[in-house]
Amino acid sequence: MALAVISGQVSKAEAARVYGVSPKIVSHWSARYRTEGRSGMHDRPSRPKGIPTRTTQAPGFRG
Repeated sequence: MALAVISGQVSKAEAARVYGVSPKIVSHWSARYRTEGRSGMHDRPSRPKGIPTRTTQAPGFRG
């Protein structure tokens, strides 16, 4: 999908329709391919590595 968009074979809107995703997703994957190449095409978790605003639990809490 990303290669087809980058090479100009299809538009982002066309790729989104064909692959059943949003144009935003097509843009995301195309940009990732441009910057990272083939190795960037592996899916990654979107979960953050840490939560900087997380508070500590009170001692004895059993929530």
